[in-house]
Parts: sequence; C-alpha cells; structure tokens
Amino acid sequence: MHRIRTEFKYDPKATVISTPLGEVFEKRRGVCQDFAHVMIAGLPERTREGAAIDALIDDAIFEAFESLPPGKRRDAEVVSTAIERAVRGSVNTVWGKKPQVHVLVVEV
Repeated sequence: MHRIRTEFKYDPKATVISTPLGEVFEKRRGVCQDFAHVMIAGLPERTREGAAIDALIDDAIFEAFESLPPGKRRDAEVVSTAIERAVRGSVNTVWGKKPQVHVLVVEV
C-alpha cells in the first residue's frame, strides 16, 4: 500500500475502465480502480473454473458493503473489516489460499 501511495499518482484522466494493468504500471497514474488492480496483481488471473479473479473480488466487495446495515456503512472500520473478510473468503474458496487483504477506506 505504501508503494502505491508514493509511486503512483491519482489522475482521473490517465486511464479508462478498460486500461490494461501493464499500462497503469508504465504510466504510474490512474484512479482507485487501477490501484486496486495493482494490489491484486499477485493473484492468479483466473479461477480453476475460468472465472476472472478480479470480477470475483468486485462481487465480494459489493456484496459485503450491501450486506451492511445502512447505519454501519458510514463506519470506516466496519466497512474495511467486512470487505477484507469477504475478499479473503471468496479468494480462499476458489484459490485455496488466504491472501493478505488490506482495505483503506478513504471517504465514507
């Protein structure tokens, strides 16, 4: 996480939704989605069944957030803990390993 903060610059004009990860590494610029992809770069690209890992992670994040009661969604610690657990569990289910997951909630 420290290296992303120090080596990459937030720039909403640097990438689009379909920008490949290699280009983000090359430019060292992007948005939160790009930085999340950089963070998950150590995982396999696909599950054994062929599903994309990043799509699985996206689903876990949204499901974790939506499962929280509306009042808890404004608590950064509750949100980050719920997302960390959901992502770790989803990846463990398909990969057989529990990755380290760290979530930084910037704004709630």
